[in-house]
Amino acid sequence: MTTPKIQPSKPVPFDWLTLLQFGCSGLMVAGGLTLILGLALNTLLAPWLGTIGQEPLFVLTTFLGTLAACLALAPSAWHALRRILNLPAQGFRAFGSRFGYAILALPLALVASHWALQAGLEWLVALLYLVPAVLVVVWLAWLALHGLQLGSAQRVWGALTSGLVGVPAIAFILEILAGIALLIVLAIYVQLSPQLSQALQALMDAPVSLVEEDLSLIAPFFNDPVILLAAFFALSVMVPIIEELFKPLAAYLLLRRPLSRADGFALGALGGAGFALAENLFLSAPADTLVLAAAARGGASAMHILTAGLGGYAAVRFKQQRKYGGLLAVFGLIIFIHALWNGLVLLSAAGAISEIIPGGLVPVEFAAVASVLLAVLGISCAYFIWRINRKLRSDPNA
Repeated sequence: MTTPKIQPSKPVPFDWLTLLQFGCSGLMVAGGLTLILGLALNTLLAPWLGTIGQEPLFVLTTFLGTLAACLALAPSAWHALRRILNLPAQGFRAFGSRFGYAILALPLALVASHWALQAGLEWLVALLYLVPAVLVVVWLAWLALHGLQLGSAQRVWGALTSGLVGVPAIAFILEILAGIALLIVLAIYVQLSPQLSQALQALMDAPVSLVEEDLSLIAPFFNDPVILLAAFFALSVMVPIIEELFKPLAAYLLLRRPLSRADGFALGALGGAGFALAENLFLSAPADTLVLAAAARGGASAMHILTAGLGGYAAVRFKQQRKYGGLLAVFGLIIFIHALWNGLVLLSAAGAISEIIPGGLVPVEFAAVASVLLAVLGISCAYFIWRINRKLRSDPNA
């Protein structure tokens, strides 16, 4: 009797995406914990070492923001490690429909933050400040994803990590390069203008405290149409194009795998949520107008999640249909939405500055009008997130 041949077992294919996910998530968690330790040691040892400590509120918000980011990145590293070790994949347990009521905690957090600000409790202000920053992102992500099949926990946390770490890193590098080119052009323009050259020299010679007290030192720059147009070009053209092309990064990386359009939207929305979370944690700070700050964060988060979700949806649909027209139309739309948001923010800021600095090119009334339009745009983005979610739940391939 012949001995049966033993079929060799198939080797486990190398999954470079899992390795990339584990490496990025793990390194960022390690870096974040190192930063947290450094901030803690600086705060504790500054009185004894005689070093100049940072602003306490800044240190607290940086400490808590970094801690929140580490908590968001840790599950991504853990599930990627499980995959590397060939452990069974775990599913993602999404929030149920009752989580929608969590948004009711937002007014309570704002009231508590305002009270802490008035009482001078900086540690409590920093802590309560993070509640709206995180809550609005989580709630909007739930609005986009509840009821959809999200796949494994590794996929969900990996998509969130792509927006929290990968997209900001890529966008930062490209925006810096584009910004350098724009600054070179503006530097030449300023040198050719005697008035702006004198204003720039006076600004460089003045101490920072004087600039903060006397805003007239920067008035020539805000009143110059070329510089104002350059700012609009940077914020409403360059930034939206760069960020919207890369926010659906998770969907791009998984396009070789079988994905439905609902999968594409979910992956993009998770990337947009991660990107919004990065902005909320590190690109803003507690202010006297906590309600307006929370509203701005909510509107910007809704815009990021909607546009990134549509980008992921369009990428999967293009893979299925190979229609360039539809792909360009969707990306043109989401770039326009982002550009409109940034343009209104700049108009609002320029109008507010005109109230302080005389002779501004943007009328003061534009600040109020732009703020109202921003609110309308933010609410509209949240509404369309809800509508798209309902449509995909009824027909994932719609």
